[in-house]
Amino acid sequence: MTLITRSVDPDITVIELAGKMTSVREFNVEAIVAQLLADGARKVVFDLSELGYIDSSGIGQLIASASKIIKVGGKCCVSGTKGLVLKVFQIARVYALIPFADTEAEACALLNA
Repeated sequence: MTLITRSVDPDITVIELAGKMTSVREFNVEAIVAQLLADGARKVVFDLSELGYIDSSGIGQLIASASKIIKVGGKCCVSGTKGLVLKVFQIARVYALIPFADTEAEACALLNA
């Protein structure tokens, strides 16, 4: 898995995840989110457009990260899910916990609403 963080708006941070998000963790997404929150971030987009696979451990990391963001009064959104990743999220009903958008631009608009 590869992970890149970047700012797209003065107050929106995008975390791009690519490859496979499994129990074998190359990156601890929760720790990265915790650091972003400590640095003042309050709006986060998880861009999964290049993520080809996710297992229950990966879903757990995203849900735990979203919970941390919400707990400090922030907002988050997932963008770009497709294929197998989208099906896994639909089966797990993750969309009931975290808002989803088709594109990063739509996710940013949701966070600014």
